[in-house]
Amino acid sequence: MVPPRRRARPLGRTRRLRRARPRRRLLPAGPPPGRRPDDRPAEPDSRRHDPSFDQAQEPASARLRRRPGKAEDHLHGVRARPCGALGRRPPPRVHPRRAPPRPPAVVRPRCRPSGAPGSSSSHARRPGSRRQPLRAHGSSVRPRPPQQVTATPGGPPLLILGVRRSGTTLLRVMLDRHSELAVPDESYFVPQLADRHLRYVDPDEFVDDLRRIDTVAEWEVPLDVVRARLSADFPIGAAIGTVYAVYAEKRGKRRWGDKTPMYMQNLRLLERLFPDALFVHLIRDGRNAATSFLSMPPGIVTENWMHPRDPAGFACQWRTEVKAARRLGRRVGRDRYLEVRYEELVEDVDHVLQAICEFARLPYEPAMTDYAGSVDVSAKPHQQSLTRPPTPGLRDWHTQMSPDDVGAFDRVAGDLLHELSYETHEAPDALGRLRLASYGARAAAWRVASFGLRRSPFWRRRHPPLR
Repeated sequence: MVPPRRRARPLGRTRRLRRARPRRRLLPAGPPPGRRPDDRPAEPDSRRHDPSFDQAQEPASARLRRRPGKAEDHLHGVRARPCGALGRRPPPRVHPRRAPPRPPAVVRPRCRPSGAPGSSSSHARRPGSRRQPLRAHGSSVRPRPPQQVTATPGGPPLLILGVRRSGTTLLRVMLDRHSELAVPDESYFVPQLADRHLRYVDPDEFVDDLRRIDTVAEWEVPLDVVRARLSADFPIGAAIGTVYAVYAEKRGKRRWGDKTPMYMQNLRLLERLFPDALFVHLIRDGRNAATSFLSMPPGIVTENWMHPRDPAGFACQWRTEVKAARRLGRRVGRDRYLEVRYEELVEDVDHVLQAICEFARLPYEPAMTDYAGSVDVSAKPHQQSLTRPPTPGLRDWHTQMSPDDVGAFDRVAGDLLHELSYETHEAPDALGRLRLASYGARAAAWRVASFGLRRSPFWRRRHPPLR
């Protein structure tokens, strides 16, 4: 019978560990080779025992090398020293994760055209410089000039913020009646263009994308005029503003605005694209907005996480977006942010419009309130209220909302209702906070999918054209 073979001990790891240890070369305890014990060299440390020696005259380097309280080991044979030159300490070790930081990269000027003096055909990077990030649209890599905040020609844009069914369409129609301000209908294309072109645009690619957008075709924007105003490495915010500016000039106006409730999910993007924009935030009682939204026909709005068809879900959306807009107001300041209540707008139209015109640095025009016969709502049956003057109490939650729905809304957004001085019946509870956290998680996942995956090459191969 053959005995079983014994398993060999794994020596590879042990050998590697032993090999990784630093070897220490020990020196003899006696005098160095070739020198007698009574021949002691005259080193600086022996002068410490001389009464006439002034320690202040000793060089600083010698004082740093000397270890106080201990004599030279090779002279007295106290103990063996590790490897290294006599009288020297081994060099300190630097952990790879604690390495000293690299010097900052040098910002190089823009590339010279081929054939210019000093230009080079090689593309080798300078040591220590960083590689420029690839653009999301196109494969060319060029150095980018620093983006500067410049004033928009004609005046800063006026952006209307508000949760859907909060009266933003009514305010847009009134402001669009001004002789100097053009506020078109909902655009929807700003996040798409910002995702495709990131910070800078290529003029030809940007105009090609505009041709695929239905909203631009409905506005009848002359794209040849837009292309003539764009140049190489044009900032994406200025390029999108050019589309609005050409639309306003086509209507004989010098300033432009926008009203798209969907952009309440992209306030940081609006703040970055339009650094001089003015924001008018229209706030309505969330329960009245929910009553108006839930009374819309089901075919107009598809039910999903962004358009919930229950009071608690709409309360999550209303609370999240209103708080996000108010945080934007704290960031930009009172000079660029104005809060307007829908209830005050329908009760005293002239006073509220005068305040908005003063905020936007525009003269007030009484014709702004005469909008009833200038709006075409044949294709939008949910906007039939625009055919008549503002009516207070058109959607009143006291009479059109059940007590259970009112309680479900208050349990989610009751704290914000109380903060805005609206009437409340119940305070938020644990179930409402859980519902709100679930909505926030879905919103965060949507942002990751929208702004992360759309910038990946895989997503662009599957979704090349704009919709």
